This record gives sequence, structure tokens and C-alpha cells, in this order.
Amino acid sequence: MTKHKDKAVQDNIPESWLCVDCGVNTHPGCPDGPQTRIDIALTGKSEVYFDPDSEVYAVKDDIWKAAGMRPWSGCLCVGCLEKRLGRQLRPKDFSRHDAKVWAQMPCTDRLLDRRGFRRIKAMTNDGERELIVDRKVADKIAATIAPGELPWLDDPEQ
Repeated sequence: MTKHKDKAVQDNIPESWLCVDCGVNTHPGCPDGPQTRIDIALTGKSEVYFDPDSEVYAVKDDIWKAAGMRPWSGCLCVGCLEKRLGRQLRPKDFSRHDAKVWAQMPCTDRLLDRRGFRRIKAMTNDGERELIVDRKVADKIAATIAPGELPWLDDPEQ
């Protein structure tokens, strides 16, 4: 059995969350690989959070390969991945794992858009709320209300 030189392949912890092309931190709420390993060794856990600046995603293997990336060879922000591909990402470019895990976490509006969603403000039974809805639904809502108006949604969970 051949051991990989890349520690991330062995333990699924990226060495760095910095985009290998532009240097932006794609996951500002997570320590880098070495610090994560230290945290886990000392306390059994590592603190991680997601926020609106996070660009943590998983694309299909053929998309990653088309961008010239090997598995676990680093991170790319959405903009640099798109630059390498020569096109914008589409919802079908994301892996099933992305839909089950990462798509549920807070992220940039750009990543949300590429996954096929938008963030909107709406009035609900609980008052004004920010909701994430399908991009096509958001566009239909925007076309039916006056600028600056908030749409009314009876049950935003549907």
C-alpha cells in the first residue's frame, strides 16, 4: 500500500483554505490543516463556523480535473475556478455531496447563485426574514413586486 505524501488525502483535512490562484481565504471560519490537527490532538475537536464569506463547495471530479486540479491539491475560490474553466459554474457542476452537506451551510451570494439559489427578504407570519429560495422563484417574485417592496410568503419552509 502506497502512502500519500499529502496529509489531506490521509485525514480529509485541507492543508490550507487559501485559494491557490488568488490567495483569498475560502473558509475564514476554519483553521488551516496543521492547526486543525493540533486542536484535535489537544482537545479532541476543532472549532469551525461558516459565514457569508465562506466558499466551501464540492464539484464533480471531472469539473475539478478540467480546472487542472488534483484531488486534495488545494482550494479554489469560485471566481478562480470559473476563470480556469472559462465559464460560470452551473448547479449540475456540483457533486451530490455538495447538495447534501455544504449547500446547507452559509456561503457567499456568488456560490449560492451558482448552486441555483438566491437570498431574498420577505415578510412572513414571523415578520421580515431573509430566505434562501430557488433562483427562478426569486426572479418571479422580483418581477411581481414594486422596487423596495417585500413579498409576502405565507409559509417560507415550503
